[in-house]
Amino acid sequence: MSSFARDCVSVEEKKGLAMLATDIDISDCVRMIRAEYLEMPGLSLTTRQCERLWHLDAETCTKVFDRLVDDHFLRRTDDDMYVKAGCE
Repeated sequence: MSSFARDCVSVEEKKGLAMLATDIDISDCVRMIRAEYLEMPGLSLTTRQCERLWHLDAETCTKVFDRLVDDHFLRRTDDDMYVKAGCE
């Protein structure tokens, strides 16, 4: 887990709630999740798994995944998993 992800978790634990998009900038989330996919090339997650793994709300996860798909970094599979583009 990246240091940013650890920071997100510690903030979430202090608040006792999932972080909202207003708590951190979406671009920070995009950078964090991109880094996690680069660190673990076989990573395959649903939006719900993203929420649990990084303690983010559903709207933020959707926005981040949409941006990463638009950037052609991730792709969405037929079973709603997000995987790194170019990985089978």
